Amino acid sequence: MIIRPATYQDSDDLFSWRNDPQTRVMSITSDEVSRSDHDGWYSATLSNPKRILFIGELDDNKIGMCRFDIGEDKGATVSINLNPLMRGKGLSVEFLKRSIDTFWEVSKIDLNAMIKHDNTASIKCFEKAGFCQKSSDENFHEYTLKYKGMQL
Repeated sequence: MIIRPATYQDSDDLFSWRNDPQTRVMSITSDEVSRSDHDGWYSATLSNPKRILFIGELDDNKIGMCRFDIGEDKGATVSINLNPLMRGKGLSVEFLKRSIDTFWEVSKIDLNAMIKHDNTASIKCFEKAGFCQKSSDENFHEYTLKYKGMQL
């Protein structure tokens, strides 16, 4: 499995994955994203030093994206979105762990994730990657992973 920084050539894939019906249901914001909104977001994302976006690849197939949003405090929020064609293949935990290790090579900070209550696949993925539930409200669970060196 390869983890690499996202490039402009990945934009179409991320646009498609983001508007996938299952992705939308499980996302914090479930509205369909217009092409123009995506293009603006993507351009801003790639030029933002506080937002790190990785693409996972296996055998020349894109697994998905993993994004790290570095906050004003000392942590970062992490989220993943798998290519719909790669779901159910047992790749998400390794993809998340490798993305975290790649991120931690340059940013040695704690991580957080917000996950909808009914997103059991993401809950299992993040827990298997070492995240612990920190809090919960009526819609989301908040998970955290403390920086403690390389995970793999």
